[in-house]
Amino acid sequence: MIEYRPHRQTLWLVALLGIVTALSLSFARAQNPQQPSRADDQAAIRKSTDSFLQAVAKGDAKAVANFWTPTGEYVQGEAAPIRGHDDIEKAYTEYFKDKQPAAFELQNDSIRFLANDVAMEEGDCLLKRPNPAERSRHHFNILYVRDKGRWLIAQLRDSPEGTSLQELAWLVGTWNIKNEDSTTRITFEWNDQKTFLIGRFTTKQPERTTTGLQIVALDPDTRSLRSWSFESDGSFGEAAWSRTDKGWTAKAKAVTADGDKVNATTVLQPSDDNHFTWRSTDRTIEGEKAPDIGPISAVREGTAP
Repeated sequence: MIEYRPHRQTLWLVALLGIVTALSLSFARAQNPQQPSRADDQAAIRKSTDSFLQAVAKGDAKAVANFWTPTGEYVQGEAAPIRGHDDIEKAYTEYFKDKQPAAFELQNDSIRFLANDVAMEEGDCLLKRPNPAERSRHHFNILYVRDKGRWLIAQLRDSPEGTSLQELAWLVGTWNIKNEDSTTRITFEWNDQKTFLIGRFTTKQPERTTTGLQIVALDPDTRSLRSWSFESDGSFGEAAWSRTDKGWTAKAKAVTADGDKVNATTVLQPSDDNHFTWRSTDRTIEGEKAPDIGPISAVREGTAP
């Protein structure tokens, strides 16, 4: 093997390029100073957004419309824009007729200034209702303009978020599930990047104890929720999840430790953050119909049944 030794001239050139690059970066930073943080303006904008969401939560259509400029517009998804105070107030009045009050939680919001009196706030908003099955997340962009010292909405774009693993964030924690002849304790937690929901469970029956692992993730290819389960006896399976009006279903396929093929539909229906029911339907073992299981109640540990 021929050993490569860089020529002194090459080393000198590399060092020179390094110095030139460093000087260039320093010059660029000097020519492009960072914008001031404008902390007071950011605080004022976030306060306006919080007040706006409180008005929405109270169902006050008139107060909601007053956060817009007179000719501001609201765009939801692919729908046609709603423009002006009067039409925005009418739209919210209709919306509030069929909707119960709900709390909102801002997530991952950021603010950038396009001009001295123009700013853009972008982020996610969680619509929080008591039942996790009735919650939704939306991505928003708010174009703010300052008029007579007050930050007003010139345009609000709101798009419902597609399928997300965050839908199941309410599962994080420890749950106890009791059946006639078994008890199961399962703990869900996030991985470090919150890209996987990891459940570890222990099921105790009179004749044996089984432990296992379940991983739930968003499939980057299909943009759907999927899960994979592994039990200590060697059984394993996978499932495709979908959302329903009352919760979630998971179409599952599994193989037992004895090699039997099992198909089933798991139904998960929460009633609040601390309670849900679980059942397994449409069950077959090696193509033969098997009895349904459940519904069985699951209770968050430390919560009254």
